Amino acid sequence: MPSTKRRSAAVSRARRRLGYHDIAAASQLALRLGGGSGKSLVFLLSTLQPRARSEYTRALQAFSSRVPRRWGFWSHERRDFWLSEHILEQLDDTGVAGPARVLCAALQKVGICRLKRSWKILDGWSKLHPAVQAPAMPRAVLHAYVFSLMALGEPYVAMLLMTCFYGVMRISEALGLKVANIFYGRRAVTFYLGTTKRGEEEVVVVENRTYLRWFRAFQKRFPTKGRSNIWLPCSYARVSRWLERLGHFFGLDALGFTSHSLRRGGATQLLINRMSVEQIMLFGRWAKLNSCKEYLRKGQVFLMRVHTLAKSARWELIDLFAKNSVQAWRMMPSSSG
Repeated sequence: MPSTKRRSAAVSRARRRLGYHDIAAASQLALRLGGGSGKSLVFLLSTLQPRARSEYTRALQAFSSRVPRRWGFWSHERRDFWLSEHILEQLDDTGVAGPARVLCAALQKVGICRLKRSWKILDGWSKLHPAVQAPAMPRAVLHAYVFSLMALGEPYVAMLLMTCFYGVMRISEALGLKVANIFYGRRAVTFYLGTTKRGEEEVVVVENRTYLRWFRAFQKRFPTKGRSNIWLPCSYARVSRWLERLGHFFGLDALGFTSHSLRRGGATQLLINRMSVEQIMLFGRWAKLNSCKEYLRKGQVFLMRVHTLAKSARWELIDLFAKNSVQAWRMMPSSSG
């Protein structure tokens, strides 16, 4: 058994990591939610990754102001029943299940509830209201977009789109890349994405020749200083605005391309290039083969129908811009950015 001194030191480190400067705040939260001591609450939350820790903490703090006064005296079964009714009302009001899922996960993580009925409500809602998935972006559309972005003086957004597509990355992963996390060789660019929720380190190695030419040109024109600096200093909102504007310009509004369309389009393009599903699963960092297969199937079906789904699209202009995208760097002065 660890000594009392060691346990106190561990709790102190957990408090600093979580951001609580006063253990009383955590104790009050635990008291309102019936989650034991404030020390245990702080410690359990401190074991999470920073993003999950922040989401869980906010969800618990918001929920603590809405629970009935006698919540702390209820059994786990009664808490689950009350929570399921509360979640159902929230779903009827907002139509969004994400916050409720975060709350349920947080309550279970810190041992406040053992949930069954609440999860069944959320699963049933998801079946009745399936999420609209982002369509796969065709390669020609990507290159038409980046050509336009370069002409409009947006090289960082253009490079972000290229990286998400050819690296099959989520936009949050690309936006979080620092200079120190990028390693460039003659035949590949390696991106270190950090540690996942499962504790695994993720690395993306891009060998596509088109991307390598773009990467070399970008690094030559816009060298970044400081290994701790963000590689592509632009925001998610900025990227979303440009995707919307370019979609409208090219007549692709009906397709509803989002930032995730880049990841799905890149993965589907690898399948078109005859890469095996198993290799794509590893490259795109999917945990389950069946999930990856279904992801690619929907992307492939969409690309087969894309021209019929967007009849008003300016496909001739898209093809023209895409063919000339390799010349885009000639339009950019070296001091731009």
